[in-house]
Amino acid sequence: MEKLKKKLIDDDLFIKEGSRIRIPSLNLEGYIIKRDLKNGRIAICNINFFVPSKTGNFQNDVNAALSSYLSQSKTLRKEIKIQTFSGILGDSQIKLLSKKDLNAIKFAIGGQDNIQSWIWRMWVARDDVYLGTKNAFKVFKVSLHESGIWRIAFTSDLNREDNQSDRAIVKWNKPGEFTLGWTPSIGILISSIDAKRPFKKIPVIDPAIEWFPPPEKNNKLVFKVLFSKPGFSEEDLKKVIIRGDQLVGKLIKKNCEIVWLIVREDKLTKIEIDKINDVMSKTKIHMKSGSTEDSLTDSRALLIVSENNPGVSTQPTIIDIALGKENLNISS
Repeated sequence: MEKLKKKLIDDDLFIKEGSRIRIPSLNLEGYIIKRDLKNGRIAICNINFFVPSKTGNFQNDVNAALSSYLSQSKTLRKEIKIQTFSGILGDSQIKLLSKKDLNAIKFAIGGQDNIQSWIWRMWVARDDVYLGTKNAFKVFKVSLHESGIWRIAFTSDLNREDNQSDRAIVKWNKPGEFTLGWTPSIGILISSIDAKRPFKKIPVIDPAIEWFPPPEKNNKLVFKVLFSKPGFSEEDLKKVIIRGDQLVGKLIKKNCEIVWLIVREDKLTKIEIDKINDVMSKTKIHMKSGSTEDSLTDSRALLIVSENNPGVSTQPTIIDIALGKENLNISS
């Protein structure tokens, strides 16, 4: 494993020391170790990158990947100086990229030309953790508050007939630990079941998204959020997950508690298949007269599965369900 030390000229991007920056095309990630202020603004960031070389020419690999990455970024400037030296990757517990995506992880299924889920985003604000989809931020979000009151709720931006009632769809208390130092929470389930007549896909260009291959037929991907006490490492994580689980990313709360996002592929259960098929068969998208089947580029449904009082082994799951042209109801 080799190590890059970079001086990156910063434009209007606010990056904290300890923030993580990613270049997905090279499976590269780095951690900002130092920043210098110039005229009251951040001018230069020193970044450590860790990546195995694909071709043997490490610096050329990184230059090519970084050039591609920056060409898609509206925030980062291209004035970059690169200096290489050898080093060993240690355990780093740090955060993310830009002003908007600082302390955040974005993830989705498929690829930028064939997205097969909603784009999910998990982020940290001080000691609170939030989860939602790019397509429905103004409708609902998951809030995992430091107070221990956790909820899946409609947002205040949503116009409802009764704006005085509780916006919470599910509200529960933070559970206890499932093993020493580890606490479970929400799960996101995305199945292999696709719409009969899928909508036309619109390319999504966002270098911050972590893309995952769709699950095999009759399978599901489950993204699970876990909390650990401060100081836990990926070696500690390996002790509480099973073979085949993959780490998507980790975030650090202000109190240094660590938020982990892992993904697992597993078989769909009959109950899950029945729930998904029921939503797909009964959901109708009403469109005004004159609309066509191509008027809508994408739509999905979210199904929340939860007990009344979720416990350590029964945390809520949100199922991200594909819809298609068969779900359209165009007024005549």
